[in-house]
Amino acid sequence: MNFVIAFQAEAKPIIEALQLSKTDDRLFPCYQNERHRLVISGLGKVRARKAVEHLLSQGLEKNSCWLNVGIAGHGSLEVGNAFLAAKIQDEVGGGCFFPPLVHPTNLPPSTLISCEQPSTAYLPDCGYDMEGHAFYGALLSETLREFVQVVKIVSDNPKSPINEITPAKATSMIETHVTSVLELTGEMEKSRAEILPSEEVGQIHQSLLRYHHFSVTRSHQLYDLTRHVFAHQIDPRELTDKVRFAKDGRDAITTVENWLKGKRQLR
Repeated sequence: MNFVIAFQAEAKPIIEALQLSKTDDRLFPCYQNERHRLVISGLGKVRARKAVEHLLSQGLEKNSCWLNVGIAGHGSLEVGNAFLAAKIQDEVGGGCFFPPLVHPTNLPPSTLISCEQPSTAYLPDCGYDMEGHAFYGALLSETLREFVQVVKIVSDNPKSPINEITPAKATSMIETHVTSVLELTGEMEKSRAEILPSEEVGQIHQSLLRYHHFSVTRSHQLYDLTRHVFAHQIDPRELTDKVRFAKDGRDAITTVENWLKGKRQLR
């Protein structure tokens, strides 16, 4: 999991909960353990994008998970409440993103608007930050959309002005919801583990390619079908028989697809 967080005060509860150690990185304050990386980006869209690019430059695994956490204003929610961004739009017309909300969580969804400057023009049912849109946009071609999420804790609203926020209050707000944040982190990592190719999948796939000639496209299709067999805990020897006794590569793909439909709906 990769965390991108604007300020040290916001990052502190996560750093402590995951026992992250500071690295000697000179471009951004960075913390990590064996499974998690956290970068403190600083304020605003440009810094958020550069922080994402900085972590990407370190050669992360394919389809890594990413989470942007921080405080935000909101037009309806009470101060201290947390929400998960279901729609992320840019204040100046940079388009909208819709993170798939497929992970079990107790965090309610809300629209998030990313602004150039702190906003006090609160619309009902909308949150306001300065990093979420740039963070999400920087990752569109780098990982699956399900693995990019944004969590915000409400720091100000029409009844509680933004100028009352202090670093200590920000830390306390994040700390209140750190359990929910880490539960979401765990669900995202679990989902990622389920789609990662295993060594055994690769070995079976290579053995199946020996039975027929497969085009590049059909080879990829066969790999996906092999992965589905393992995901559904079906004996791979049945898959081998289906491929072996097919007439050719095309027939093998059709036969396996029809066979799996009868077994269980493909994911």
